[in-house]
Parts: sequence; structure tokens; C-alpha cells
Amino acid sequence: MLNKLIIILILGSISQSFVILNDDSSHTVLVELGSLTTCPYCPAGIEALQELYEEQEIPFYYMTLVYDKSDVAMQRGRWLNDIYVPMLYVDGGYAVVDEATKEAYYNAIEEASKREVNNIDMNISAEWDGNDIKITLYIYNKDLSPHFEHVKICILEKVSRWKDAKGENIRYALMDYAFNGYLILKPGERKVEIKWNNDMDLKEGNTVVLAYASQAMPKLQKNPWNDPWWSSYFIAQFVDESCAVEI
Repeated sequence: MLNKLIIILILGSISQSFVILNDDSSHTVLVELGSLTTCPYCPAGIEALQELYEEQEIPFYYMTLVYDKSDVAMQRGRWLNDIYVPMLYVDGGYAVVDEATKEAYYNAIEEASKREVNNIDMNISAEWDGNDIKITLYIYNKDLSPHFEHVKICILEKVSRWKDAKGENIRYALMDYAFNGYLILKPGERKVEIKWNNDMDLKEGNTVVLAYASQAMPKLQKNPWNDPWWSSYFIAQFVDESCAVEI
């Protein structure tokens, strides 16, 4: 049985990547945690995920989708058809975890880290330009054939202004997309440069720029519930690679 809160979604320095790929991993996993500030079950999920992230036994980045505070997060939740929180989506929907425990999260992330993925590398750098952020993303298609990818550059607040139901600041909250588009990646290098207008008053030293590339060809995936029926399936785009910088 889902022990969840049900929701309806109608509502100046340069840094470099800080997660290191290990020999057993095919890529750096991307994790998204659906949450609400009022959800009594969400703090356990947030704490478990943060502990895993700090241990770095598995290479992954994560973001928290705060549905009741961020319009961008709410739109992402609609895409995932997420109506229960906390809910963990691993690698764009390759796995969905409804048990908010460190062990359950670890197992799902570890399994995803060994997936067969398109041979794509990514490297990102970012710097403050006054109050705004200049971002440069390099994507390397190391295969011999082109890949059609959905690429996102996400702006996160590391220690969020929003608090969870226990009164703790939520970590790595999704605030906005600096880039959200589809790219045909020919073999070789692709460069994306963009300047993000900081109208959210994000601060230097508390901002993360996270990018990921997922396979544009969608897959129908199952959420871990059957009722209501209209939300039990969602369109997934499995992640090939992710990278991030703190600035």
C-alpha cells in the first residue's frame, strides 16, 4: 500500500562538474523527487536521498520537484503523471520508487547506473555575469550514428528557500529551465551556450546548474499504483547522461 500523500497536479566564478563516474557505471544517473512542502512523508524521502548523495557510492545527481511552490516542477509532475508524494523517478522514468527509504532509493539508482545507454558524454561550465548566469554545455556523441535527444539545462537552488513539513530547507529544488529542447546529435561535439536571466533572486554559492540528455523516443512506463487509472501510466524518456556545476 502506498504510504503517500495524494495530490492532483492542476496547480562571477566558474565551476565544473562534481560527481565522478566509477568503473561499474555506464553514466551519471539523474534522479527527480516529487514532493510538497506540506507532505508529512516527504522529509523522510528528502533525507534518504541527501544521505545517498553525500556518500557518493553511486554517481548521480538529483533535483527536488516542489509541486506546490514551483510552476516548472508542477509541469514536470504533470508529464510524469505523479499524483502521490514522495515519489522518486530515476533516469527519466526508467524506475519509479514509492518507498521513501535509503535502501529502496539505493537499489533503484544502482540498477539504473548499469543500464545500457547511448554513448554520450557531457561537460558543463557556468559563471555569474552580474546577476545572471552564462552557461556553456558540451555534448559529445561518441557513437558512430546520430542520436535524437531531449536536452534540459536545469537551474536549482541548492539550499532552497522552501521548507518541508519538518521545517527543514529542501535541497536542490528545481527553479527553472535555462534550456529545454530537442537536439539531433551527430557523431562528435555539440556546444550549447545560453544566458539565463536570474529573476528569481538566486544567490552565488547556493545555485546549481544541472544538465541532462534523455532519449527523445518516448516509452510508456507504469507508476506504482492503479487508482486512479488515468494517472497510472506516463511517458518516459530514459536518461543517457547528466552533469552539473555549483556556482
